[in-house]
Order: sequence, then structure tokens, then C-alpha cells
Amino acid sequence: GAAARAKEDAARAQRNFERIQFRAEKLRMKKERETKTEAVKQREAEERVRRLLSVRDRALARMGNLTDPQRILKPTAASSQPAAVESPLFPTTGYTESALMMDVRYKLGA
Repeated sequence: GAAARAKEDAARAQRNFERIQFRAEKLRMKKERETKTEAVKQREAEERVRRLLSVRDRALARMGNLTDPQRILKPTAASSQPAAVESPLFPTTGYTESALMMDVRYKLGA
């Protein structure tokens, strides 16, 4: 009895030790994968920032010299244009309010 029990305990301890080693190996592999994916994400983010900075620099180069501080105070091309004649949003097919108010008969009825 006692020898068989000791043998079972030894076998169980061996299985438990193997399971612990297996799980530790799985955990180590998982951490390695996470580290690799994090490194890839970091490189992609750095590459994205580098590309965005490159696009911004090219756009600024195409715009020309933007270091003129007086440029902010100058009128824009749109504000320099003469004001357009304001047209009504919808065409009027009847009497306008101003035309009605000129009529004394309408004023008395209203």
C-alpha cells in the first residue's frame, strides 16, 4: 500500500512538473509573440509618422515661403473681390412684403 501510494505520488509529481514546464513554455512563447507584434506596431507607427512628415514637408515646399508674418494681416483674394449682388433665394411669383406695405388698402386690412 505505502509503496504503491508513494509511486503514484511520484508519478503525479512528475506529471505536474511536466505540465508546469509546458505552461511556462507556452507563456514564454505568448510573451515573445506579443513583444514581436508590439515591435511591428511600433515600427508601423514610426513609418506612418515619417510618411506624414514627408507629405507635410512636400506640401509646404510647394506652397512657397510661408515665413512672412505680414501675410496674416493682408486681405484674402476672396475678400478683395467686389461684393456680389445678392439675389433672392427663391423667385417671387406674387407680391413682395415691401410692395404690400406700400399699399394703403393692405395696411388698413391688416
